[in-house]
Amino acid sequence: MERPRLEIDLEILQQQRWQQEQEEQQRIGQKLPEAIEDVQDHLNQNNLLKEFPQEQQKQLTEALAVEVAKKKHFDKIDGVGLSKDGNYLVAHIRHNVAAHIDIRQTLNFGTTTS
Repeated sequence: MERPRLEIDLEILQQQRWQQEQEEQQRIGQKLPEAIEDVQDHLNQNNLLKEFPQEQQKQLTEALAVEVAKKKHFDKIDGVGLSKDGNYLVAHIRHNVAAHIDIRQTLNFGTTTS
């Protein structure tokens, strides 16, 4: 019995989506080491995370670097800073693009587990 055309089309679309996601993960993985180094350099220059223990500094650096690496225009960070309310760590990238992370969420502050 032949499979319906809609089912075949859906399967093809799922395979294409999976392939695109794999390519995106590969692109991010290739950019990540450079992004980590760039984020770390900016954070060291600004001493932005000095009040955090070293393990949390590393966690925040890596989380922001992942967000930076996800940006298609990433080649160099123009600057890293805190949001006005101090809740977000923000990396400014060329082409008016910014990558950011929520500090509390990244460090799992204020979350409860059931």
